[in-house]
Amino acid sequence: MRLWPSITVAVWLLAVADPAIAAEPSGPLLGFTEFRCNLPGGRHANVRTMRAVVTQPDGTGRRELAAEIVDKPDAWTQFVGWSPDGKTAIISRGWQSQENARWEEEHKRFRHTKDGWLVDAFLVELATGRATNITAVERVSNYNGGLFYWPGDDTKLGFTALIDGNSHPFRMDRDGRNKTDLTKASKEFSYGFSSSRDGRRIAYHRTTRSSSRMPTGATRGGWTRASRSTLGRRGRRMARTSCSSVASTTTVIRTSCLAMAAGCASSRSAAAIAA
Repeated sequence: MRLWPSITVAVWLLAVADPAIAAEPSGPLLGFTEFRCNLPGGRHANVRTMRAVVTQPDGTGRRELAAEIVDKPDAWTQFVGWSPDGKTAIISRGWQSQENARWEEEHKRFRHTKDGWLVDAFLVELATGRATNITAVERVSNYNGGLFYWPGDDTKLGFTALIDGNSHPFRMDRDGRNKTDLTKASKEFSYGFSSSRDGRRIAYHRTTRSSSRMPTGATRGGWTRASRSTLGRRGRRMARTSCSSVASTTTVIRTSCLAMAAGCASSRSAAAIAA
């Protein structure tokens, strides 16, 4: 039996009609990641089966996004999100060498090397299927993720790049040029990068602390000290609060939010709805 164990952990609602699947009626689209989780051979054997897809909310009209960029046996795609107008999907394309995957299985830890990993963010136009590798333009890292449209300015994009073992938040133009490291003086690991709704401030975690600062500033902003466990509890409360505010919208969203609030483990993928 063919298994596609894809479960949602995050939901976005975007007001846009679907121009992509001509054979299907226009309406909401559900974007998510499909993958296997029962294959022998360790983590990589299952990760490599990941595929970014869209369907109608009832599961019909399945369409794999940018299948052509899965051009190697050990490559995969992952659904990330939507553009503000819902006409473009954001997906991640990953690849890992077999040799590096074996090393990671043996040593039980990640090893991000130039020859062992390549992760990039793509923008996929639903109407044409055209996929553009944004993070390959003026490349700053071989491991790039978390791409999003900058709030209040859809000519800008944000993403996170792994450089010399440290993760850095970046901002760049819509075409991938003029990449700016927002913490270029930092030697610490940054993660959880996001922007305020007006796009004037950013927030991210640095090691075990939370930082908020102006995106163009070079000086350290306000800091809030918190332990990992405290951040975890806050994160769970936020998930439940966010979910309760939208859970009554549709059954699909309610199911997704309950899964997120419960802190679902492994084999969970990002999902989104374009309405």
